[in-house]
Amino acid sequence: MNICKLLLEIDNDFNQHKQTIIQGLSVKQGLKLCKKLEKYTDNRYSFVLELWTTGGFTIYQKDYFDEVHTGSRDRMVLGSEG
Repeated sequence: MNICKLLLEIDNDFNQHKQTIIQGLSVKQGLKLCKKLEKYTDNRYSFVLELWTTGGFTIYQKDYFDEVHTGSRDRMVLGSEG
Protein backbone atom coordinates (compact mmCIF):
# COMPACT_ATOMS: atom_id res chain seq x y z
CA MET A 1 0.00 0.00 0.00
CA ASN A 2 1.15 3.53 -0.75
CA ILE A 3 2.25 5.33 2.46
CA CYS A 4 0.56 8.56 1.34
CA LYS A 5 -2.76 6.82 0.73
CA LEU A 6 -2.48 5.10 4.10
CA LEU A 7 -1.77 8.32 5.99
CA LEU A 8 -4.53 10.36 4.34
CA GLU A 9 -7.25 7.72 4.14
CA ILE A 10 -6.80 5.72 7.34
CA ASP A 11 -9.85 5.90 9.59
CA ASN A 12 -8.23 7.01 12.85
CA ASP A 13 -9.43 10.61 13.21
CA PHE A 14 -10.06 12.40 16.49
CA ASN A 15 -11.59 15.85 16.05
CA GLN A 16 -10.82 15.43 12.34
CA HIS A 17 -7.06 15.08 12.97
CA LYS A 18 -5.21 11.87 12.12
CA GLN A 19 -3.82 9.98 15.11
CA THR A 20 -1.04 8.09 13.32
CA ILE A 21 2.31 7.87 15.08
CA ILE A 22 5.39 6.30 13.50
CA GLN A 23 8.41 5.98 15.75
CA GLY A 24 11.97 6.15 14.52
CA LEU A 25 11.55 8.47 11.53
CA SER A 26 14.33 10.98 10.98
CA VAL A 27 13.64 14.62 10.18
CA LYS A 28 15.05 14.00 6.70
CA GLN A 29 12.55 11.16 6.17
CA GLY A 30 9.77 13.41 7.44
CA LEU A 31 10.66 16.15 4.98
CA LYS A 32 10.72 13.62 2.12
CA LEU A 33 7.32 12.38 3.24
CA CYS A 34 5.96 15.96 3.11
CA LYS A 35 7.08 16.20 -0.54
CA LYS A 36 5.53 12.80 -1.34
CA LEU A 37 2.23 13.86 0.25
CA GLU A 38 2.19 17.06 -1.82
CA LYS A 39 2.79 15.06 -4.98
CA TYR A 40 0.11 12.53 -3.98
CA THR A 41 -2.45 15.35 -3.63
CA ASP A 42 -1.36 16.88 -6.97
CA ASN A 43 -0.06 19.92 -5.05
CA ARG A 44 -3.57 20.88 -3.90
CA TYR A 45 -2.23 20.94 -0.34
CA SER A 46 1.09 21.75 1.19
CA PHE A 47 2.46 19.68 4.05
CA VAL A 48 4.79 21.05 6.70
CA LEU A 49 6.93 19.50 9.38
CA GLU A 50 6.84 21.03 12.86
CA LEU A 51 10.02 20.04 14.68
CA TRP A 52 10.05 19.55 18.46
CA THR A 53 13.08 20.08 20.72
CA THR A 54 12.92 16.38 21.62
CA GLY A 55 13.77 15.42 18.02
CA GLY A 56 10.23 14.35 17.27
CA PHE A 57 7.97 16.10 14.81
CA THR A 58 4.43 16.48 13.53
CA ILE A 59 3.38 16.73 9.90
CA TYR A 60 0.44 19.02 9.15
CA GLN A 61 -1.72 19.37 6.05
CA LYS A 62 -1.98 23.14 5.60
CA ASP A 63 -5.34 24.88 5.09
CA TYR A 64 -7.31 21.61 5.21
CA PHE A 65 -10.21 23.12 7.15
CA ASP A 66 -12.27 26.02 5.87
CA GLU A 67 -13.08 29.18 7.85
CA VAL A 68 -16.14 27.56 9.43
CA HIS A 69 -13.93 25.12 11.36
CA THR A 70 -13.01 26.49 14.77
CA GLY A 71 -9.37 26.61 15.77
CA SER A 72 -6.57 25.74 13.41
CA ARG A 73 -7.07 25.39 9.66
CA ASP A 74 -4.31 22.79 9.51
CA ARG A 75 -4.90 19.06 9.98
CA MET A 76 -2.45 16.85 11.81
CA VAL A 77 -1.48 13.90 9.60
CA LEU A 78 1.41 12.18 11.39
CA GLY A 79 3.43 12.33 14.56
CA SER A 80 6.88 10.86 15.06
CA GLU A 81 8.84 10.56 18.26
CA GLY A 82 12.16 10.46 16.46
